[in-house]
Amino acid sequence: MELIEGYEFELVELETFIDKNMSRPRVRPLIPFPAEIKVEFPTALRTDNPIGTRFRADVVVCQKHNKDGSVRGPLYLRSVKKTIIKVGNFTPQHILMALKRPSSASGRAYEYVELSYEESGKHTEDDLQSLRSQALSLSSNTSVTRVGEITVRERKNIIKLYALARSGGICEACEEPAPFIRKNNGEPYLEVHHIIELSKEGSDSPMNVAAICPNCHARVTYGEDAANYNGRLSVKIELLEEQLSSM
Repeated sequence: MELIEGYEFELVELETFIDKNMSRPRVRPLIPFPAEIKVEFPTALRTDNPIGTRFRADVVVCQKHNKDGSVRGPLYLRSVKKTIIKVGNFTPQHILMALKRPSSASGRAYEYVELSYEESGKHTEDDLQSLRSQALSLSSNTSVTRVGEITVRERKNIIKLYALARSGGICEACEEPAPFIRKNNGEPYLEVHHIIELSKEGSDSPMNVAAICPNCHARVTYGEDAANYNGRLSVKIELLEEQLSSM
């Protein structure tokens, strides 16, 4: 396939993958472009979805140039943001997430955590403890509205993943199995609830979140006994976190 700067290809199928030469996830095309070609793609979509997630997007062939007009580096593809569509009927074989290393000075170093589901839908103990460490390192004791957008997005993603992993597919309020399985990734459907709302100075931390079913989420928000139900849920999470911290 001949690539010429400025050419545009419509609805190219893309997927996230791990490049052995860099820690952050990359995106590659799934039609026969040159194997080494790079794709410019939004960082949030690369890191907030499992490795192997597929998208469709229009892409433009681009080339960097020096000030004198000479060519700098190889041709690459730039995805057109407004055309990006997630392929919802594809599920990666393994749920492998890119998590930013808290110790990264540049903010561009990642490590990968495999969220392996057993037949019961539960994460392994190693998966859970790894996510818990990440969640605790990013936890905030104050409202997330006081920190930058990148920190907020990273924290929300890790805290959400941890709460869902901790639940093992069981509602942490009523203790019943999730009502259904998500069609896009095969995970039990639960919603992550902040026991004390972030808008009311609640913390974004493992102690303040619970993975609960839609019915319990509605009850704890709109139910006549919402305050009491939420209070009981808070006690459950506190006890659960004490058990996990002693493991």
